[in-house]
Amino acid sequence: MAPKPHVLLVDDEPRILRSLRMLLKPHYTVHTAGGGLEALALLERENIDVLLCDQRMPVMSGAEVLRETAQRWPRTMRILLTGYSDLNAIINSINEGEIFRFVNKPWDPEELKQTIAKAAAIAQQTATLVRANASPTSEDEPSLLVLDADPATEQLVRELVGDRARIRASQSLPEALKLLADEDVAVLVSELRLGYKDLSPMLRALKRYSPATLSVIVTSFQDNGALIDLINQARIHRLLPKPLSRTLLERGLRGALEHHAQLRRNPTLTARHNVETPDRGEPASDAGLLGGFIQRLRRRLGSPRAEAAEISG
Repeated sequence: MAPKPHVLLVDDEPRILRSLRMLLKPHYTVHTAGGGLEALALLERENIDVLLCDQRMPVMSGAEVLRETAQRWPRTMRILLTGYSDLNAIINSINEGEIFRFVNKPWDPEELKQTIAKAAAIAQQTATLVRANASPTSEDEPSLLVLDADPATEQLVRELVGDRARIRASQSLPEALKLLADEDVAVLVSELRLGYKDLSPMLRALKRYSPATLSVIVTSFQDNGALIDLINQARIHRLLPKPLSRTLLERGLRGALEHHAQLRRNPTLTARHNVETPDRGEPASDAGLLGGFIQRLRRRLGSPRAEAAEISG
């Protein structure tokens, strides 16, 4: 019989820890910590598959715990649990903690169990493959697509990483979808809105069918609910607010290119980019456009690769 996956629960409220422990104990070896420092000490001793961490805690926030975990124990799948929506916490959890899911309090027990099960399966499947990011070799020439109506974004991207990637740019959603469907795009730098169009459905579809393409979102959009959806349903790699910081953008782009190189070397790691299926239909006005995009992606990638990121829960 296979050993149970190890799950670490971190929350400063004992009542919540007891409730979560009772929910998960039948299927996992459950560890608990009442704060960030205790959690990090436990991570030093135990081989943790899944970390479920509350955001609002004294001394160390959940985002800080996830950031430290991502740096020191990258194989551990990271989930942020919170009862409130803090934009800075959302941004930090994406950019520094690279979380697998964002779970709101109060949680749905069945949904939480399914999320933990997926995370644990991925952690065990990819445990021996997680390595330090490797820079692209001289033979690699990754493609980077900028989708933004503001030409200054393309100009800045070219200045920062034009020597490391083939830079393409578009201000048209149909043109961008054709490029994404027909070419192996390593990194997409995208706004969340193009004119009146919401690009979230495109981002969700892209991650579901081309999980190795990493999205760096550059936007002034501040809808917390929509941003949480992008974590769970599009696994965006970085979220950078406008006006753009040159330093943060360069760091995000170089990290994305390096991470894509790692995924190319170890395709099984794309399982760590597993996403939720949206529980609502896409806007009718974009249904045909997205449908054609998905069909072209599946034809290019083939069913085995397109389905590689999906793990039964």
